[in-house]
Amino acid sequence: MNTISIENISDPNFDQAKYEKKLQDSRSAVVGTLTGLAIVTIVMVAVGHGAWWSIIPILAVGYGFIDQVVEYRLRKRYASKKEIDAIKAPMGAWFGFILVSFIMTSIFGSFFYWIALIVEVAVFSGGVYTTMDYVNAKKRNFQKRGEQTESADTGSYQEQLSPEPNIVKSNVHELFCATCGNSISSSSEYCPSCGDHI
Repeated sequence: MNTISIENISDPNFDQAKYEKKLQDSRSAVVGTLTGLAIVTIVMVAVGHGAWWSIIPILAVGYGFIDQVVEYRLRKRYASKKEIDAIKAPMGAWFGFILVSFIMTSIFGSFFYWIALIVEVAVFSGGVYTTMDYVNAKKRNFQKRGEQTESADTGSYQEQLSPEPNIVKSNVHELFCATCGNSISSSSEYCPSCGDHI
């Protein structure tokens, strides 16, 4: 059995068989993209003869391979596709920045050429935004889990300290009439039933 997070194991909706199938598919995807990377590299070296544009397909397929490796490693820890995609998003954004920077530098001959710089700054901003979004999401999830834990702990503590229902204890003792046996108040001088003097 693969080592996955406690949250997934404790989830009543977690399907172990489905998880194992997805993990197997992810492992196959790693092998497939590695094969694709080898083929693309051979073709580009043969056709491109060292031209700058021949590097782009190699980088693209290479990123696909890295992406599949990362997903496989993350899937061994997390079962949620949404959580895996959230972790991978900053990686994709920064790879896009590197790829765009390489293309702009190859076309315009300088990283700091004004047209290239505009595009690079835009893609760089996207990388920063994606990273900050991921970090903030992690903080929100951490705080949410903390609040839920604190709420559960407080509720349990309050249950332990909750007072028993108020029981009013009266100092007035119940008296009975010696004549008729009817219940009377200690403050009464006569029995309300038979009228006899107490």
